[in-house]
Amino acid sequence: MPAGPGAPRRTGIFHGWWIVLGAWFGDFLTTGIGIYSFGLFLVPMSQELGWSRGAISFSYSIRSLINMAMGPLVGRIVDRSGPRLLMAGGALIAGGSLLALSQVHSLPQFYLVFGGLWAIGFGTISGLVTTTTVAKWFVRKRGLAIAIAVTGISVGGATLTPITAFLIDGYGWRAAWVVLGLLVWAIIIPLALLVMRRQPEDMGLRPDGDVEPPKPPGRFGTGQALPAAWEGPRPGHDGWRVPRRRKLAERDWTLREAARTPALWLMVAAMNLYGLAASTVVLHTVPLLQDRGMSAHTGAATLTFFALASLVGKVGWGVAAEFVSIRYLAALTFLGGGAAMGILFGAHTPGGAFVYGAVAGVTMGTFSLVQGLLWPEYFGRAYLGTIRGSLAPIGALSSGFGPYLGGVLYDATLSYTLMLVILIVAAVAAGGLILLASPPRAPHGVALGNTPTTPAAHP
Repeated sequence: MPAGPGAPRRTGIFHGWWIVLGAWFGDFLTTGIGIYSFGLFLVPMSQELGWSRGAISFSYSIRSLINMAMGPLVGRIVDRSGPRLLMAGGALIAGGSLLALSQVHSLPQFYLVFGGLWAIGFGTISGLVTTTTVAKWFVRKRGLAIAIAVTGISVGGATLTPITAFLIDGYGWRAAWVVLGLLVWAIIIPLALLVMRRQPEDMGLRPDGDVEPPKPPGRFGTGQALPAAWEGPRPGHDGWRVPRRRKLAERDWTLREAARTPALWLMVAAMNLYGLAASTVVLHTVPLLQDRGMSAHTGAATLTFFALASLVGKVGWGVAAEFVSIRYLAALTFLGGGAAMGILFGAHTPGGAFVYGAVAGVTMGTFSLVQGLLWPEYFGRAYLGTIRGSLAPIGALSSGFGPYLGGVLYDATLSYTLMLVILIVAAVAAGGLILLASPPRAPHGVALGNTPTTPAAHP
C-alpha cells in the first residue's frame, strides 16, 4: 500500500527486511523439523524401539507444558530486550537436542530431549518470537512482511520433508537427527546474532522504513491524532474491509485492557481449537496414509504438496490482508481446514492424498500468518509479546495435547476415523467463533498512534 503524504523513504535496504529473513529461517528449520518431518520418524522409531504411537506423541504434550511455562517470560523478553540473544541461545539448545536424539534408547530419554530441550529451542526461535518481532517492524506493510516470514514454514516443509525421508531411508533415523541438528546450529545462531533486533526505534528507525510518522490523508493530514471512532469498524459498517486510516495508525492495548475485551477470549478459543486440529492432523498424516497402504514416500510427498500449497496461500492471504479484514480471512482458513480434513477422511489413494495436501496447504497452511496478523491488528505493537506470551500457555496446551490424544485414539481403536471426526468439528467451531470476534474499540477519548518505544513495567 503506498505511503501517505509525509512518509518519505530511507535509501538502502530497510533493516526490517533483514528481520524478516531471520524470522524466515527460524520458522523454516523449527517447523520443518519439529512438525513436518517429525511424522516421518514416528514409524521407524516405534518399530526399532518398540514404542507405541501414543507414547511417542506424548512428547508433544511435554513440549506443551514446557511452552506453557515459557510463554509469558518469552513474550516479555521479546518486548523488553528483543529476539537476538533469545534466538541464538535457543538455537544452541535446539541443535544440541537434535544431536542428542540420535542417541536415545528409552522413552524417558526421548521425553527429556525432544519434549524438554527441543521445546525450549522451538519456543525461542520461531512462532511467538518471530512473528511478534516482524509485527513490531511493520505497520502498513505488516501483511506482506509476515506473509514472507511465515513462508519459511512452507518452504521448510517442502524441502526438509523429502530430505529427511531420504536421510532416514539411506542412513537411518539416528543419522537424520544429527544432520538436522547441525543445520540448526549453522544457520540460526549467526543469523540471530547478526540481524535480529527488538524494534525499529532502537536503531533510530521507524516502522516500514519511513523517515517521519506517516500522516493520514484528508482533514487529519496535519499530524493530529485520529479520533477513537476509527478504532474498529465504523457504526453500521460490516467490517469486512480494512479502513485505510487504521493502517496508518493503531492503538496499543496493554494486557489488562485487552483482557477486558470479548474479542480477545473469542480469538483465544478459536485459535486454540484450530491449533489442536491442525497440529494433530499434520503429525499423524504420514502414519495415517501408511495405514491405508501407501508408502512413507507418498506421505512425504503429501506433506510436500501441503507445504507448496501453503506457500501460495500465505502470499495470497498476505496480499488480501491489505484490503480485507483479517477476521474474515481467518474464518476462511478455519472452515477451509475443516473441509481439507474431510477430504483426508475419504482419501484412500495417492491421488486423494495429494488433493488433501493441496487443499490443506492453502487453508490450514495459512494459520501461522493468520495468528501473526490477528494480534497486532486487534491490539497494536507495543505490548504484543506480553499479550501473546501470557496467553501462550493455553495455545501450548491445545497444540501439545492434540497430537497425543490423536495417538491415544489410534492405539485404542486402531483407526484414525474418530480422531478426524473430532478435528473436523473443532475446525468448524473455530471458524464460527472467529466470526464473532469483532475488533475491539478503544475507550472513548483514547486516540490512536500512541505506540511507546519501550513497554511500561506493568502493562
